[in-house]
Amino acid sequence: MDSVDRLFALVDEKYREQKDVAAEIGVLPQLVSAWRKRTSKSYTKYLPQISAALNTTAEYILTGEEESPPP
Repeated sequence: MDSVDRLFALVDEKYREQKDVAAEIGVLPQLVSAWRKRTSKSYTKYLPQISAALNTTAEYILTGEEESPPP
């Protein structure tokens, strides 16, 4: 599973339609569609907003791993 797969697994769990997540993070629905189709990787610019909307971390979306707690 790559970052796009993880991103949209979370999106599909939380949002009924792509336009809903687009509105939540402040982008056009067409941009979210381009991310899903893998024609754009610009989602990396929006990772803080996406992570907040999906209640996760950018690290999880990118790597599949949770952030390690500080020592």
